[in-house]
This record gives sequence, C-alpha cells and structure tokens, in this order.
Amino acid sequence: MVAAQGLGRTPRMIAGLVLLALLAAAGEGLARALSAPVPGPILGLLMLLLLRALCPGAAGPLGLAARGLLPLLGLFILPLAVEAVGLMAEMPPGVLLRLVAMLLASTLATGVVTALLLARLSPRDD
Repeated sequence: MVAAQGLGRTPRMIAGLVLLALLAAAGEGLARALSAPVPGPILGLLMLLLLRALCPGAAGPLGLAARGLLPLLGLFILPLAVEAVGLMAEMPPGVLLRLVAMLLASTLATGVVTALLLARLSPRDD
C-alpha cells in the first residue's frame, strides 16, 4: 500500500528532475553564448528562481526532485573531493599551506557571519 502511494509522486519527481536538468543546460548554453563570466549552472539557478517567482505551480515537482536528490548529495561531491586530493599531492608545499589557511579563514568567517545573522534575525523571547 505504501509503495503504491509513492508511485503517484514518481512522474512529478521526474518532471522536477527534467526541469532542473533543462535549466542547468539552458544556463550553460546562455553562459557560452554570451561569454559570461558567470558559470552556466549559476545562470540556471537564477532562471530557476525566476521560474519559481513567475510560476508557483513548479514548486511541487521541484520540491519532490530536491527531496530525492538531497540524500545523494555526497555522491555528487565525491568525485570533486577525489580530484582535489589528487591535485593537492602535486602542489608545492607553500601553495598547499596557503590553500589550507584560506579554507580555514573562510570557514571561520562563514561561521561568524552565520552566527551574527542568526542572532540578529531570530525572534526574541522578551
């Protein structure tokens, strides 16, 4: 019974996945056509935000697709991490040290900004 209920969502989820892929491809095509300094997937994301603003009905399939992809996010990052480790092995020691320092500083800055925004935007219980 539970499996039968999930089957009704499958076509909508596939529609959301196709929409995401089409927007990413459109963003890539637009970036190449315009020789834009912005990566194609970022332009695709901007088109997605515009689509959501103009067509609220797209939220359902996109939400189903997002919930389906979220548990698999680590699989998307894994090839990038493997390549990064391979590149780090070839870096001179000074460059690697600067890269690690930059990553630590940016992580710390992100944490501080997030904490400040959370403190400022959270409702107060006075």
